Amino acid sequence: MQNRIYQFSGTAIGFSGVLRRIEKTKPILWRIPAQAVSATPFIGGHSFAAVDGKQFADRRVCFDSARSEVFGDYDPPERVIEFTHGNHEANDLPVYGYAEASVTNLSIVNGPRKLSVSELGYRISMRDRRDGSGPSFVIEWLKLVNVAIDGVRFDVDFAPCCKQQGYVFPAARTGPSGYAYASVVADIRYAEGCRPLSYVSIPGVSDPGKIVVDELGTIHLGEIFTSPKRWRISMLRIAAGSDDGGGYDSGTGDLNGQEHP
Repeated sequence: MQNRIYQFSGTAIGFSGVLRRIEKTKPILWRIPAQAVSATPFIGGHSFAAVDGKQFADRRVCFDSARSEVFGDYDPPERVIEFTHGNHEANDLPVYGYAEASVTNLSIVNGPRKLSVSELGYRISMRDRRDGSGPSFVIEWLKLVNVAIDGVRFDVDFAPCCKQQGYVFPAARTGPSGYAYASVVADIRYAEGCRPLSYVSIPGVSDPGKIVVDELGTIHLGEIFTSPKRWRISMLRIAAGSDDGGGYDSGTGDLNGQEHP
């Protein structure tokens, strides 16, 4: 009988980005190396990364801290000790894993606009009972605190059912390779006392989690891609649409499990 290995797979990234622009007819390219990157080893295990304050692209991008963590192992891990090279076929232990990332005091200046977020992050987890039903996924926690454009704050509400195991988001749209695309964000609105900005539009329920800003681009909050064996999440993604082209991604990661063969 072939070995019943479990292929652990998960990543978490604090921040990454690329900036493209023309200065005096000369193309300028800034690639921001991925910050606070963690990944699960094939055999399972624990990965952790953290970085202190950073500035990039002539201070167009900065944050105070970024961290990530990924874990995967059999559940309970103590029972793995019982396995030897002679009885891999008995390896039917349940597995558990999680991925999380967070960033504090993120600031992005793109064109004439500035986006700031005091804190963002997520934690997703996975369990597989090894009974043929496949892995199940849970959103453990989410954060998007003090989202602001040019100093004007927005309140962001998450879908109340985000913590339900196996929940299928009602706004999900089928994407490539069988993935369903949705947002964990239910509502975005101006914070109390903040005057609306003429150059900002919020599609609302028709396209939740999106803010469109003239001379900056499109801000995507809380994107999630789900399939039966993998979840991917991005708490903040900017598709730049000004003279400063490119994009930024913060608080991202994915998690899955796959038995082999």
